[in-house]
Amino acid sequence: MSLQPVRVAVIGTSFASAVQIPGFQLLPGVEVVGVASAREERAAQAAEKFGIPNAYGDWRKMLDEVECDVVSIVTPPYLHHEMALATIERGRHVFCEKPFAMNVDEAVEMVQAAERSGLVHGVDHEFRYRPARTRLKELVDAGHLGEPRVIRWGWLLGMLAEPNSRAWSWWSDRSKGGGIFGALGSHLIDSLLWWFGDVVEVTAQLGTFFPTRPMPDGKGSGEVTADEDVALLLQFASGARCTVDLSGYGRPGRLMLEAYGSDGALAIEDDERLLTATGRGGWEPAEIPSRLVRAISGDPRLGPFVELADRLVTRVRGGEAPDFADFRQGLRVQAVMDAARLGADEGRTVKVETPSV
Repeated sequence: MSLQPVRVAVIGTSFASAVQIPGFQLLPGVEVVGVASAREERAAQAAEKFGIPNAYGDWRKMLDEVECDVVSIVTPPYLHHEMALATIERGRHVFCEKPFAMNVDEAVEMVQAAERSGLVHGVDHEFRYRPARTRLKELVDAGHLGEPRVIRWGWLLGMLAEPNSRAWSWWSDRSKGGGIFGALGSHLIDSLLWWFGDVVEVTAQLGTFFPTRPMPDGKGSGEVTADEDVALLLQFASGARCTVDLSGYGRPGRLMLEAYGSDGALAIEDDERLLTATGRGGWEPAEIPSRLVRAISGDPRLGPFVELADRLVTRVRGGEAPDFADFRQGLRVQAVMDAARLGADEGRTVKVETPSV
């Protein structure tokens, strides 16, 4: 049986070219019909590379002129609010990169508009579908931990370890939504909420070791106002607590998640290997079922993204699909992030308040 065609227009050409465009194109019946970038030449390059029929330097013009079913917003965070509302106004299903918004107020408006519209809406929290994380979710839900008590997550990368390891861009500018907390911390918080439920209180320290980074043209430097190193203490509604170290200065890099409960423990190493323990026993490797693995060659981010995109497209077609992060989940994540930033700015513990919408 042939699948209902789904036409996707993409705003953005960086992460979009690496993962989203090729990922959408791997799905049967899905066609990427337009791409827009603030720099029209980059849109043209992406269109030529991926065989996309329409390229634009103005995203609004693309939305007005290109017939599409879904708009995927793959831009810096400070642009998400305007683009998402404009997409919904035009009656298109909307898929938005994370971090979802700049603050809770923007997120509330986006949730309200999306839910009033009846359109499908999603946030690109594809890291949920890394097989080890998905299997951990299954084991938590099956009661392997018993009552969750103590969680520790260290996610250390070396991409910012030297002053010149990354040129200054919007990523270094807090006012544009830059920083590692938004880029990776939003994924981290989404996973924690997905696994362990609501966070009710946050203590945070956000900072940087390098006050400036070189400009892309090599002429001078720009001030770094966004975070590059993050420490969090999270309290869950269940009573469990979690400590987080997220940093761009960890060299060699490593990801290590540990979760301890009343009945057992679970761990993930380097986002690939899953370990389990019960009672007083030691750690044992755990099998990750093949049904959780999308074997796609190339960028390792493609498999998880295609899993998420498949769910989104199925929902757009009117079919039943397993849950994925929608705009309401984006609001939950944003509430934790806002509380963390406020607490870091003011040096205090902050209660997480997610507005009812």
